[in-house]
Amino acid sequence: MNSKGQSLAELVIVMAVAIVIVGALVLTTIATLRNSQFSKNQAQATKLAQEGIEKVRTGRDRNALLSNMLSSTATSWAGDGTAGTDIWSTQIYNGCGNTPNNCYLKFVSACSVNSATCYNLNWLSTSTTFPGGAEDLTPFKRVVVISDTAATYSIEKQVSVIVQWTDFAGNHESRLSTVLRKI
Repeated sequence: MNSKGQSLAELVIVMAVAIVIVGALVLTTIATLRNSQFSKNQAQATKLAQEGIEKVRTGRDRNALLSNMLSSTATSWAGDGTAGTDIWSTQIYNGCGNTPNNCYLKFVSACSVNSATCYNLNWLSTSTTFPGGAEDLTPFKRVVVISDTAATYSIEKQVSVIVQWTDFAGNHESRLSTVLRKI
């Protein structure tokens, strides 16, 4: 038998194998790029959350302004010397009428925060979108949540920073918390 060339069937098989291999390489590359982007966003969100906690800690240390803090007279971390103007004399837990509540804040300057309103802790854990007043750090949104308990509100506050972003796979968030004590 004399075979001087390839048959059409052999050529089709070779082309099919090549297409499968190239397709697998393309899909692997796309998956790798998506995972890389997600990892980058997750690292950036964690960095923004850490930065938020440090800003609040610095605000406490420098007695930064607390604008419109709940409906109370708290004006800063240590107050202005007048009784009841410090955050330590304000019980956030009961501050919004429905317990347990947390005070949602956003940064208005380097270490000063402004309170837009209060949100129930359940809202924060179940919501997929932040309120309109969240700090916009495109593609991220950041909120600071200050909360306390009835037993310890005068000596410590829990500070949580939540950073949220949306990508090809949906909504994601990074949350960090710490407890700040009265100094």
